Amino acid sequence: MKFCQTSNFDAEQDSQNAASQKNEASQTGDAAAPKIQEENPISHTGTEIEVDKAKAIAVEHAGFSVSEVQFSKTKLEKEHGNVIYEIEFYKDAMEYEYEIDAVTGEIIEFNSEWDD
Repeated sequence: MKFCQTSNFDAEQDSQNAASQKNEASQTGDAAAPKIQEENPISHTGTEIEVDKAKAIAVEHAGFSVSEVQFSKTKLEKEHGNVIYEIEFYKDAMEYEYEIDAVTGEIIEFNSEWDD
């Protein structure tokens, strides 16, 4: 089971980020280097937990340490009136997806599935 809610803004932001990453890779000559998608489509209000804390909450909930996983996405966004972090990471062949409340650090939703 996979969850995904994407607005037009998110799709435009993803497209812009992909173009920016491609441009960065061509400038550095490192097109094969994996890029971590870190997006902040909304402004920080100053009351959010740090992104590293949100990552640690998700990883520890999954039973790992931060050094054992590879992050693929961190995104701060507003959803249903709440500011949340979307965190995605991999461990072995498993993909983990978390939504963390950016103010309280509470896990709102999580999912894991075998990577295709």
